Amino acid sequence: MQLREIHIDGFGIFCNKRITGLKPGLNIIYGENEFGKTTMLEFIRRILFGFPTKKDKTNLYHPVNGGSMGGSLKIELQNGEGLVISRTPGTHGGDVRISTPQEVLRGQDILNHVLGNASKDIYKNIYAFTLDELHDFNSLSGDEVKNRIYGAGLGLGNLSLKSIEKELESLCTQIFRPRGSCQLNDLLEKIKTNEQVILSIQKNLALYDDLQSQYKKMQETKTAVQNSLQDMESEKRILESQIHLYEDAIQYMESRHKLKSMEDLSQFPENGLNTFKSLQNQKENLEHRLIEEQGSLNTLKDSLKDLKVNHDLLKHEENVQRLQQSTHSIHSALQDLGKVQIEREDLEMQITEEIKSIDRNWDEETLLNFDLTEAEKDQIDHYSEEFETLRKEQDLYLDRLESHRRLKAEEQSKGWNIPEWLKHFHYGFAGTGVVGIILGGYLFNIPLFTASILMIGGGIFLFKKILEEKNSFSKEDMAEKNLAHQYEKKKEELDGKFDDWRQWLKERKLDPGIAPITTKNIGKTARQIKALIAQRGRLDERIDQMHETMKEALDFISSLASSVDTVSLKNEIPVNIEIICNAFDESKANRDRSLLLENQHKEQNDKISRLEEQLKSNSDEIEKFFRSVGASDIENFHTKQSAYEIYQALEKTVEQKRGIIHSNVGLGQHFEQFLEDIQSTPLEEIKQKLGKGLTEYAELQDTNEQLLQDMGETRNELEKLSSNNDLVARQNELESQKQEIRTVAKTWASYRSALVLIEEAKCRYEKTRQPGVIRAAENLFSEITGGTYGHIIKPVDSDDILIENDRHKRKGVQEMSRGTLEQLYLSMRFGLIEEYESRSEPLPAVLDDVFVNFDDERDKRLIEVLNQFGQQRQVIVLTCHQRSLEAYQNIGAHQVTF
Repeated sequence: MQLREIHIDGFGIFCNKRITGLKPGLNIIYGENEFGKTTMLEFIRRILFGFPTKKDKTNLYHPVNGGSMGGSLKIELQNGEGLVISRTPGTHGGDVRISTPQEVLRGQDILNHVLGNASKDIYKNIYAFTLDELHDFNSLSGDEVKNRIYGAGLGLGNLSLKSIEKELESLCTQIFRPRGSCQLNDLLEKIKTNEQVILSIQKNLALYDDLQSQYKKMQETKTAVQNSLQDMESEKRILESQIHLYEDAIQYMESRHKLKSMEDLSQFPENGLNTFKSLQNQKENLEHRLIEEQGSLNTLKDSLKDLKVNHDLLKHEENVQRLQQSTHSIHSALQDLGKVQIEREDLEMQITEEIKSIDRNWDEETLLNFDLTEAEKDQIDHYSEEFETLRKEQDLYLDRLESHRRLKAEEQSKGWNIPEWLKHFHYGFAGTGVVGIILGGYLFNIPLFTASILMIGGGIFLFKKILEEKNSFSKEDMAEKNLAHQYEKKKEELDGKFDDWRQWLKERKLDPGIAPITTKNIGKTARQIKALIAQRGRLDERIDQMHETMKEALDFISSLASSVDTVSLKNEIPVNIEIICNAFDESKANRDRSLLLENQHKEQNDKISRLEEQLKSNSDEIEKFFRSVGASDIENFHTKQSAYEIYQALEKTVEQKRGIIHSNVGLGQHFEQFLEDIQSTPLEEIKQKLGKGLTEYAELQDTNEQLLQDMGETRNELEKLSSNNDLVARQNELESQKQEIRTVAKTWASYRSALVLIEEAKCRYEKTRQPGVIRAAENLFSEITGGTYGHIIKPVDSDDILIENDRHKRKGVQEMSRGTLEQLYLSMRFGLIEEYESRSEPLPAVLDDVFVNFDDERDKRLIEVLNQFGQQRQVIVLTCHQRSLEAYQNIGAHQVTF
């Protein structure tokens, strides 16, 4: 399994953070302190194996910058399948989902299966760890980790040899110890007490004593007989083994004797024959290749002789190339010259007609001299705008004048033209008089009545005067006069502007009667005609260029005609060009092929020289090989090879027969004694001894059975004579105690034997059967320390780790420096990873600043080891040191930024 992307929804200081670009092999992530490297390490652990709870008393990494707790890992399995593992808070470590391209699975059990059933402790202590965890040996002492490291090597599963030894020693001490209370001493004391009681009871029983004496003698006799039986049985087994293994022993001794009599071939190479055949095949292949390459060289020589090169023509390569480049131009000129000339004549007629459409008095020179600048165009637009503005203003004043006159006529048709105030005064004066008369008559006020009559008379007089002078109230109409003046003024301005425009046209030799828009159109037409004139000029240039191209081609053909026999000036230009180009291409190709063949000729000579050198080197190597095996020639080598095969067969026979004999009779002195017996005694004599021994063994068996019968009868007599119940009980108790002490003694002997065997097994294990993890770690540790420490030793009865230098001096954990200790623990983790991944899904290794205590030299070697280690898996290194980043980049590590 390898990481491809990390997405953190919320975890510690991270919020909605996506990390991409993770690749196989060595990845480096650089960041200063408090950058979040350890946070990211914990995030990977907890997405894979679950979130802790408050009871765990560890940092829960609650999001401090917002976001929901959790996130996801995009991974790729060893088989190439891509998965997304996401986890959110919940019970039992959180809710986990495993998304595949086909379905979405849930549950930690499924995830554990995906992870190869790796546990949280395995991943935390072995794959993803910090500097503190690296230095903590307890992280490698957990039961599961220890089982992974040492279980395969010892075959003990979860058992501890130290615990077993301690338990056995405790059991032995409980049974017997020289001083103090123990089970065996207690039993002996009880037996002694019982015997004293029994003797006191039987003091007066004379017959009982005699029988007891006889019984003891019988027991002694029985012991002697049983010992004899055991000796005879042992002798019988030895003789049977001698008969059974006789042929194997004879073959062993004969093979060993032949080996001693043969020449010592232990240094003869095991694959000597294959090596010789390989060298001989190489020699034959080289000789065969030499013959083939010599034939190829002769073929190259013949090809060089057949090539013809026109060197005179090749000297004019530049002219030929220019002629070849002009081929298309010549064809185009021949095809297009007539068309272009016709096109030019049509264009000439069009230009003449367009000029006359502007002005019949214009010619081409006048047209070319005529041009409207942008300023003049602006002037035309200005004139046009002013004409339009003045016309609109003139029409506006005319409309206003006519409208004013219509309104004036309508007012006059309505009646008098008397001011309103005068009308109101007249009506008010007369009305006041009428009111005064009424009041005077009513009040009989003569003065008021008289004054009112006078006021009415004054009102009548005023009315008559108004009628007489009504036309005198009309004033002069200044609005009409002003409108008429403005209209005349705009008309004069428009006429003046037209005069300026006509003068402007005359200055440019244009018809004074044309409008501004027409003038602009003339400018456009003039530009179009100029474009046609320019097009005609280009056609003229093209026609001239066609004539020049054909003339230049004829000159080249004339200069090259002497070098090519088939060229004739009577031919068309394209035909001659094709002939010259074909001849040149052929000569050039022949020249290039000649150069190629010459190079091939030189390379072929070099190849033949190399083959001859290889052949000589091969012959020297064969001679060197013969000297190394002590052979003078091929025949002598085959003789030695045959002898070596016999030597190997004899060694195999010796080893096989020795193993068979060892497994039956044991090692050391037993083995040598067995061989001496076989060598000194014929098979028939051994068989006779076995037959005689079997007869004696059967007779002694009969004697033993008779003795047991007599002892039973005597014991019965003793029981009859024993009328005291206490005596019987005591005797039974005594017998039971004796049987118990025999049982306890056997138990003690088995425990003590087990301890001895365990001690021997431990010594043999430490020398020959260190676990695969320790062996792998040993190689890595030796590389990191530059060979200073070549061995790592794990005592079978201890959790300690020892290292051994080149002088075979051992050091324990307490004697190592911090840097060396961390390098040892790191090597053991790498060794475990290699051992673990041989049977399970690989996991990404994450190392958080674990190299800070290494010196420069070991740091450099460790980086090389880590680079090799990362070629088979994914390794992510987290560091806050710039020098470490640069060192990893120098070996090609991929830097991941986010």
